[in-house]
Amino acid sequence: MMTKIVKFTLRTESELLQKFHFVAQYHGRSSNRELEILMKKHIAEFEENIRKLFWNNSHARYQKPTRA
Repeated sequence: MMTKIVKFTLRTESELLQKFHFVAQYHGRSSNRELEILMKKHIAEFEENIRKLFWNNSHARYQKPTRA
């Protein structure tokens, strides 16, 4: 199954973007790849600390909390 690649526009301060480009270059990545990695880490932290997300028909839904 092939993953659909989508475009995303980001508005941010010029200095922040310049610094981000520098950090990405330092890691040997494109800015796009650096952002993708950061997004995946952020979502993984959310799922570990808050709730697991499930994706179905273009809608995220939470895993219902278990009751002790």
